[in-house]
Amino acid sequence: MQSAAYRFTMGPMAPPSGIGPLDPARERRLLAAAQAGDEGARAELLKAFAPLVGSMSRHYHGGDRELMQAGAAGLLRALERYDPELGTPFWAYASWWVRHAMQRLCSGADPPAVSPRTWCKSTASG
Repeated sequence: MQSAAYRFTMGPMAPPSGIGPLDPARERRLLAAAQAGDEGARAELLKAFAPLVGSMSRHYHGGDRELMQAGAAGLLRALERYDPELGTPFWAYASWWVRHAMQRLCSGADPPAVSPRTWCKSTASG
């Protein structure tokens, strides 16, 4: 059994050490640019946080492609809604949106962004 301190520091809210190539100052600059509409900054943030989305997706059914897409959609939603003035670290805020998108996909409330090939074949032949 893990101790409470270990779960708190290494849970999905805190990025594991070594993941996330952005230093805090660069992250703040990219967040400000992405919220101002810079697509390059948005793409760089998505690429930087993709390993964290992947680590969260492995908690649900092994982390397949649909979960990664739902997590990326949740990350984009977090980028749109994030307010740095509140003082919350971005990943702490974004992890809620990522987890929310993945849970909605797993519960069936949201269809997958890309339909599985088997589903496409079965509906096309019917």
